Amino acid sequence: MIKGFVFDFDGLIIDTEIPEYTAWKEIYARFNATLPFEEWSKCLGSNYNSFDPVQYLISQTGLPLDYEELLPQQRVRSHELAYQEDALPGVRSLIEEAKGAGLLLAVASSSDAAWVHGHLERLKLKPLFNTICTEEDVARVKPEPDLFRLAVDRLGIKPGEAVAFEDTRNGIQSAKEAGLFCIAVPNQLTSSLDLSKADWKVNSLADISRKMILERFA
Repeated sequence: MIKGFVFDFDGLIIDTEIPEYTAWKEIYARFNATLPFEEWSKCLGSNYNSFDPVQYLISQTGLPLDYEELLPQQRVRSHELAYQEDALPGVRSLIEEAKGAGLLLAVASSSDAAWVHGHLERLKLKPLFNTICTEEDVARVKPEPDLFRLAVDRLGIKPGEAVAFEDTRNGIQSAKEAGLFCIAVPNQLTSSLDLSKADWKVNSLADISRKMILERFA
């Protein structure tokens, strides 16, 4: 019996992944370099330990670039773009529907707490979640299973009693290794990735309901 839903954040609740990628591409363009999506996709759903965009830029240009100079520039631009984003289609209605039906809700994100809590507060979604797990809460982020294990533990349920919602390969791997069911919900950036390890793939959360999910994983 499904008792809880665990949501990824970036690219699933709101589209912060295109702003993140766009901001880096703009920096690369200043150095007449390119950031291929095939390389960038290595860190989607994870962090810069999976792919370091500054080190890759250094390898492309041969220049002694300063990480501490470029990273703040990228963050400012990425935040500027991301804070223009609303919740993705179907997100708010599914969360509200699940909450109203008594399901337990969590966020499991590889991003930092300030980023995740800030956006959820801005979107007025934070009060609907029973717990929010971020990179500060675990030793290892996705694709390792730690975040999802922590989420279900905090909810007080078993992994097999929860459904995860993810948009990246790293996230899906994390959820499945933790023992959760997983629904892949690709966005514009991740739609070309192989998300076949998920139990179910949908085009948008607007296409499914709490009832459909519970029937699928009964």
